[in-house]
Amino acid sequence: MLALLFALGLSSLASANLEPESWVFHFEGQDHKFKRYDIQRGSPRIDLAEISKVFPVVLGVDSKTGRYSFAHKSERRVAMFKLGDTTVSGTYGKITVSQPPMKHDNKILVPIEFGERVVVPLLTGQRPVIPRAPEAGPVDIVIDPGHGGNDWGAYLPQGKYILKEKDVVLILALRLKEALERLGVRTALTRDRDYYLSLPERSQIANAYKPKFFLSLHYNSHAEQKKVRGYELYVLSMDSSESAAVTAIAKEHQTIPETSLSAVEESLGRMRAEANLESSLGWAEPISRQMHKFLPTFGRPLKMGPFYVLYGAEMPAVLLELGFITSPEDMEHFHLFEKQKSLVLTLAKALADKALPPRPQTTTKSGNDSTQPPQ
Repeated sequence: MLALLFALGLSSLASANLEPESWVFHFEGQDHKFKRYDIQRGSPRIDLAEISKVFPVVLGVDSKTGRYSFAHKSERRVAMFKLGDTTVSGTYGKITVSQPPMKHDNKILVPIEFGERVVVPLLTGQRPVIPRAPEAGPVDIVIDPGHGGNDWGAYLPQGKYILKEKDVVLILALRLKEALERLGVRTALTRDRDYYLSLPERSQIANAYKPKFFLSLHYNSHAEQKKVRGYELYVLSMDSSESAAVTAIAKEHQTIPETSLSAVEESLGRMRAEANLESSLGWAEPISRQMHKFLPTFGRPLKMGPFYVLYGAEMPAVLLELGFITSPEDMEHFHLFEKQKSLVLTLAKALADKALPPRPQTTTKSGNDSTQPPQ
């Protein structure tokens, strides 16, 4: 039955919200495409005038104060902002976006999370979900479930149901966190519910926890062949010509555009990447060994690429593609409880062995080291 569902859904697969030149906005069962503007790294932008052409919202500006308003045409709901300010205020209080609204070619461009945090509340009257600041720290490991909210990531229609990458990785992240904490590993998530986080916000949350390690979880997809399968592991490299890395980065739109980096930023990024490379590989290798017990590798097990979500992390970091959401065999390790449990527990054990200090060994009367407690 599972294989049949995959076979039926594969032909209508959409890889992600971020397409080559557009952003797909999911709203009330319909998909709306808007032109995407990649002006600043980490957060693609959209034109508010284009949003106004599709939905009953109107953009205005106070010529005296320079304050913009984005309001529902018939309901008393409004959001107000200034160019260069990341705070949007209005009906639902203050809302923070990752990058400030800007004017470009006479267009008012805002980061894509504006759609979920501002547009949807204006249209529906539902209070937006705002990312939480870290509650405590430091921790040992921060797990980042990729995508979220209006950003579905890879998705696979299965009749009336849509299997979404954002949901799969969140469920696995929650269970991995629980397994790690049972082993004594202090663990935090960048998000514990279904809402959108920009790439800069993910890094900022991770850095605030001051962890030993950062793990970003994703699923791959293939639009044409359900036989394509396997996991991938990526560590940060500012330079990569690997075709696999280029494909993955394009899919997630996580690349670091060189034109947006100042000389100082690029220098600091390279220094951080080089400083954390050996440690990142040290974390990636045991993860790879354990993943290989369940899935084959897609190409080489360890790869390098300029992923922005890894670039912003100040600690050793790895991006793990847990398999292909389009592969029935790979997805058995999510859909089938016992296989999922085995995968999560095995991965948790590998991470715990790396995160926790080695337990001191006791010495028997004969002087030999032993892991058994004295009688």
